[in-house]
Amino acid sequence: MGKKIKNNIIQYIIVFLGLSIIITFIAYYFNASSEVTNSKHINKKGNSQWNIANGGEIARQGKWVYYANPEDNWKLYKMKEDHSAKEKLSDISVGCINVVGDYVYFLNNVAYGNESIMNRSSMDRIKSEYFVPIIYKLNINDGSISEFEIKKEEDFDYLEVKYLTVVNDWIYYSCSIRTTNPGIYKSSICKMKTDGSEERMVFDKFDEGSYLLSISLTNKKIYYRTGFLNESLLDDAISGEVGVVDYSGENNRIISDVVSKRIAFAQSDRSHYMVANGSGCFIDTNAGMKKINVNNGKKVDMNIYENIVIKDNRIFYIDYETNMFNKMSLNGKAKQSVVKLEFLENDNIRYRSIIGNINNKVYIETMNENGEWSFYCVDLRTKEVKKV
Repeated sequence: MGKKIKNNIIQYIIVFLGLSIIITFIAYYFNASSEVTNSKHINKKGNSQWNIANGGEIARQGKWVYYANPEDNWKLYKMKEDHSAKEKLSDISVGCINVVGDYVYFLNNVAYGNESIMNRSSMDRIKSEYFVPIIYKLNINDGSISEFEIKKEEDFDYLEVKYLTVVNDWIYYSCSIRTTNPGIYKSSICKMKTDGSEERMVFDKFDEGSYLLSISLTNKKIYYRTGFLNESLLDDAISGEVGVVDYSGENNRIISDVVSKRIAFAQSDRSHYMVANGSGCFIDTNAGMKKINVNNGKKVDMNIYENIVIKDNRIFYIDYETNMFNKMSLNGKAKQSVVKLEFLENDNIRYRSIIGNINNKVYIETMNENGEWSFYCVDLRTKEVKKV
């Protein structure tokens, strides 16, 4: 009798171990098919406001970095943080990349990599559908893409969608149109569900004819910058405002007026630049970058003349006179050099720009006089600079 009981116990143990192995195998199989379940971190916000302000060309979720590859007309790629395992995900030229869960959200700018469009005049580029008013949603696991077209009831000859930012299950973006009769600009901050449903306006109480230059989402608030679009290029400075509104569209407040660079599509989008961190809005003006206190509107001159990223309460930027990669405190003081960017010493470099920050790495893209683009990474810990 005792021997029989012993044999039964052994059989139970064998069955239990067998079932455990089968369950483990099944769990591994299904988990392996998903990027998300293999990630320790799933984004609640699709990208940082710093990266979005710089064009949204790079984002991260878990161990993967998603980026617009400048060496392949800004097509969507992914790679690991050590820059290995590079893989193309889409043949669409992308900007405003956001990653949440199993999906990558982005916009398509048809001018990326298209010299024939980039060389046109401001208004010709607008009329040639320079910006595509479609939000794209790519499934990371199977590569399928959904398209959410932005629609407006008014007749218009120009529609621009920018600054796409995904927060939980909502997609926020700026939307500006030029009506055909009369020909005036109308701007709004909008949102829709991440499945493309419930498209709605969040806020549109801007001055008539003003243009929504940029938005920046942080701490459940939307900071915005407006101005008056200059099509004639006759004025050197355009007036505008910086304000803030809740995600719900309530509690709108003007923080400060601001004088911008000439606002026109022939100019760089840096003339529209604005990014907020809750205590201050950093904006590019005709006198360089300024920090505006969001509580009292006081302006501080930062003595920086291009875009920035912020990491651990430090501003990182390129000194274009010395080609040094520098950092400073948020109040514009305690400047320090981090590393010399030797690749900028090449006289053939015509364009250079910080595009974003991933963990302790800052990414920079360059273009030479032949129109060839390159992609570099600065490691803030080791101070190593290398081509991606």
